[in-house]
Amino acid sequence: MKAYVFNADIYCETCGERIKQKLPVPDYEPPFDTGDYPMGPLENGGGEADVPFHCGYCGLFLENPLTQDGREYVRQALREYWLCERGDPKVLALWAGFYGEELYTR
Repeated sequence: MKAYVFNADIYCETCGERIKQKLPVPDYEPPFDTGDYPMGPLENGGGEADVPFHCGYCGLFLENPLTQDGREYVRQALREYWLCERGDPKVLALWAGFYGEELYTR
């Protein structure tokens, strides 16, 4: 899935394109400052990170790869939900479905 970075947040391709349509293109050459204009589209949901990414506007799960710390973050979130029902079950189901085996085999 492709993503855009803008104003210290990450957006799905659809929302990133909408933001671009509403802004004037800077009068200098890319790469643009991500505070001025969206950078992207970036592959892999914005790239490897310590947490799963969701669009800053619509909330779409961006399916980015995780670092080892990111895999542990998701494992811990799943444990907390099963032990004390903390967290959004729909979001956690998305994460578990997408990362699935990766969480336990790396």
